Amino acid sequence: MSEIAGHRFAAGHAAENTATAAMCAQRLAEFGLHWVECDVIETRQPTRESGLVLAHDDTLCRLTQEPAAPRISDLTLEEALGFVILEDERLATPAQCVPYVSGMNKIWDVKGAFSDEGLLCLGDTLVQYEVQGESVISSFEHLNILAMQRLFPQFAGFVAAGEGEDPRKIVDIALTADAQGITVHHSLLNVAYPLARNEGLRVITYTINSPKLMEQISNDYPETVICTDHPGLFIGATALSDRQVCSIY
Repeated sequence: MSEIAGHRFAAGHAAENTATAAMCAQRLAEFGLHWVECDVIETRQPTRESGLVLAHDDTLCRLTQEPAAPRISDLTLEEALGFVILEDERLATPAQCVPYVSGMNKIWDVKGAFSDEGLLCLGDTLVQYEVQGESVISSFEHLNILAMQRLFPQFAGFVAAGEGEDPRKIVDIALTADAQGITVHHSLLNVAYPLARNEGLRVITYTINSPKLMEQISNDYPETVICTDHPGLFIGATALSDRQVCSIY
């Protein structure tokens, strides 16, 4: 049976990858949301103690609506956290958000080629705050998966692939990297899903916001974790508005 994951915690309910979105996901867990996904980026010169923020894009242009905004990877952690982003929010760190979703299964999408210090920082944070639920490390950079398997073998590694990539190559990379699964754009599922399942690999797909497409994928690929910006729409919490989802906070 397929499962729903809140994409960027719950991007359809609050500003993506923020503490507020993590709080919304925690609220939706009361209605049956068991999975969340978020994106992790290194700031400049990360250490084992700090230096990671939750964001999908390295550049801050989209989040700040400023065309000349800098890249997160060029900023210190303090500088990155100082920017005001969408909905008057600020970037968050994994340590700020993981306590809200510690009881859920989590997909950490590691963006770009991470240093060992960055991977150690992420892994230590997950170990510190993990109460229950699974932590999956997903990345388009398969070297991140290899390094994380070495540093924190208790976390499942998933090799990610975007629209237009060769599903056969991605499955081969996952097997070579000793990964436990693949994360793929939904357009790749018709080829990637049977290949992966035949090899014993698990499958995560993104990003499904259409009820019709959600029904199709749930029926055709029943053992898939499906990321959506609107988890409330698909877990029986449709009576709640976005404001009501987060009103407890």
